[in-house]
Amino acid sequence: MPITGDLKVFSVSDIIQFLCDSRRSGTLRIGGAKGGCTLVFATGEIVSANYLDGLVRIGQVLVRIGAITKAELAWALAIQEQDPANRKPLVLTLLENHMVEKEAAYNGLKMLIEMTLVEVLSWGSGYFKFEESVVDNPGGWHYYLTMHQEVSLNAAAALLESLRIFDEKRRDGTMDDVLGIVGLDSSHSLVIDTKSFRGHEAARLAGA
Repeated sequence: MPITGDLKVFSVSDIIQFLCDSRRSGTLRIGGAKGGCTLVFATGEIVSANYLDGLVRIGQVLVRIGAITKAELAWALAIQEQDPANRKPLVLTLLENHMVEKEAAYNGLKMLIEMTLVEVLSWGSGYFKFEESVVDNPGGWHYYLTMHQEVSLNAAAALLESLRIFDEKRRDGTMDDVLGIVGLDSSHSLVIDTKSFRGHEAARLAGA
């Protein structure tokens, strides 16, 4: 049964700490006036994040910090499209195909998770919903996260760092610059056009 609640009653900090302490696996969705953010947990660690309905994703962060190129991102997305039923997380696809170093993948994921947490920590109202994953389903997305994910963050540690960043931004009056955590601002395009690369790579893979 999903765990749901109101952010006016349960704080984001308490929710994250509970999921960490109880070593839960599943998807936490947090919604508010600005949209929705998602955090995916595997036995109390955070393995994935989605910032404001996909406005910023891990692929964009890795491109921005120079860990991968736009072409490599497109190739990884094309690989995912070859087998949608068994689609793996992007970070895992990049790692398995030797497109990104593990340390760089970790740093990119850390930045995205912290940005997502700082965002939701600033919300005074909203809702949350946590759905436990079925980790013993070999065809399920969460199976891959739990059994094979090589890059994850301890939820409690991520929360502490995010609270530090949140306090600094609130003190400095820079809460409107959450994108700066991953090196983006309003002058950067948040949409990476990879269609031409994806079409080329999908054709190459199909002919392999």
